[in-house]
Amino acid sequence: MHRTFTSRCRIYWGPEEAVEVGYFGIGLRSGRRQAYVQIAIEDYVDELKAGQISDIADMAELRASHEVRVIVDGEGDRKQKRKSYDCFVYELTHKGDTYVLFAGDWFVVDKAFHAAVETDFLKLLAKKAFVPSTKSKSERDFIAELDARKTLLNLDQVKLSPAGAPGANLEPCDFLSTTRQFIHLKDGHGSAPISHLWNQGVVSAESFIRDEKFRIDLRKEVKKRQAQSKKTGFDAILPDGRSKPVPGEYTVVFGIMRDRYKRSGAISLPFFSKGWRRQRRDQAADASRTGRGSPVGRITRCATRRRRRRGRQVR
Repeated sequence: MHRTFTSRCRIYWGPEEAVEVGYFGIGLRSGRRQAYVQIAIEDYVDELKAGQISDIADMAELRASHEVRVIVDGEGDRKQKRKSYDCFVYELTHKGDTYVLFAGDWFVVDKAFHAAVETDFLKLLAKKAFVPSTKSKSERDFIAELDARKTLLNLDQVKLSPAGAPGANLEPCDFLSTTRQFIHLKDGHGSAPISHLWNQGVVSAESFIRDEKFRIDLRKEVKKRQAQSKKTGFDAILPDGRSKPVPGEYTVVFGIMRDRYKRSGAISLPFFSKGWRRQRRDQAADASRTGRGSPVGRITRCATRRRRRRGRQVR
């Protein structure tokens, strides 16, 4: 059984807009709120203990009342909020079936599809962690930590646009390594969904392979960044804009900061994050062949008493 409390909230989008959040609702303490840099089950439980939990009549009242809000001047911003229950991600196995709570709804996952997603995900996991552990508290701190490495060039917040897509502002990667790795980083407990990371990596790689303007602009930015950081050799591993790169000579690396699960001690990702990565990969491959997207698998929404309706299939 795996459980985590993750920021499925699309309140803000990562280190570029680093803000703080707080917990609000019936039974939680009033007045000036404690501000947190991320959404975490431990902090939420502490807030419940510090309040008057007996004031909460039942789960229905908690679901209706409790919210996560962005903190502005010590107060919760009512325009930047999401229901706390919608931020829960919970996965369990019961009588051989896998159930997932995600974005406020329960799903039962087709067994064959669940096994395929898990197997596919394990194939991509590196045998050795990119960074075994870190004391950094946020994605921004982690980037600063890695910036000291001579083998990595910081390209965080570099924005590029392919030909014909002005204003696309694509991020090529967070770091470029001397071993030709495009490294994308994400705080797995931060604000932006992990699916954003998969999408960023795929779109960046596609643009690098296919688009001449993207490659020319990338090389220019690499030269600027290596001059600023007093590092050398990174521009040499990139082709000039007119030459197409050989895909097999480059690697896309996804580095996700995650805490271990409390009960199992394992480190993993929510099932839907794994499924989205698989979907994005399949769609990219299928689009290259046919120009169309591809189906993902079978996930059935469970019927809930609140909605009083049968489940529906999402493909």
